Amino acid sequence: MADLRRIVIPELIKVNALVEDEKGNQKREVQDYTFYDYVGYLINTQEGFNKTGPGIRAGDRILKKLDGARNSEDEEKSITIDEPDWTLLKKTSEEPPQGYPFGPTRLLLSFLDAINDAEKV
Repeated sequence: MADLRRIVIPELIKVNALVEDEKGNQKREVQDYTFYDYVGYLINTQEGFNKTGPGIRAGDRILKKLDGARNSEDEEKSITIDEPDWTLLKKTSEEPPQGYPFGPTRLLLSFLDAINDAEKV
């Protein structure tokens, strides 16, 4: 049986995102940014999850687990993923080749820590 990791999903954060209005003008706007948004960004944009079949499959498995957790009634939301999927997610979150979607990046620390601190189960 494969080793598993349990990630406790942190609370959403507020970010100052660059958005376009209906006329195409860019402006800054405070938006909610969830752990699901963050992991979805990593999986959909970073080459570790998009360059090989195993990476694509890992991303799909992780997003399906997150969908289930997001729709869960549990007070503390978490996902349990296979160790190799967690290893790829951890590596990608710590050093994303395409960078992060906004700054200041320190706002993402709770998301980074949730992945990094995932307990073995």
